[in-house]
Amino acid sequence: MSDANGFTIEWQRAGRNGLATITVRLGGDVAALETFNLGKPKERTKFAKGLAGKFPALDAAGIASTRSGLVVREAGRRRREPLWPFSQVLHATVAVAPYDADARERLTGLWTALEAYRRGDGYAERPRLRTRYYDDDAWIALAALADGSPASAARAIQASSS
Repeated sequence: MSDANGFTIEWQRAGRNGLATITVRLGGDVAALETFNLGKPKERTKFAKGLAGKFPALDAAGIASTRSGLVVREAGRRRREPLWPFSQVLHATVAVAPYDADARERLTGLWTALEAYRRGDGYAERPRLRTRYYDDDAWIALAALADGSPASAARAIQASSS
């Protein structure tokens, strides 16, 4: 699994019984390398939490729950992050979701939270603002394509055509 930022998760079988070596690369550099049993939920969760420790954007502290749903913001701050950092949190969550149940749950909330940024056919820099950066729309489209769900694919087409 790879994205346009060079965030790549590779795996290779390492024996029998579900054992695999997972390599996470960021910009070509190895960010994490671990061998564990992919068939064991506790081991997958341990790996995902370790990865979240190395990449704080994956940590739940950067994704806050509010009355209106999830928001992405810097830990300890009230203001929502602009769309570009939001898109990077979205990318990271999409990349980890196949391996982590918590990330899968957060992913649904993040797609819902993205709607606060919507302006017409695309997305604004921040909720309730009009400034749009079309490359941010492209990042959202790439995350949607990486997610692979039909709803996400529809988002990708809409964002990339605006």
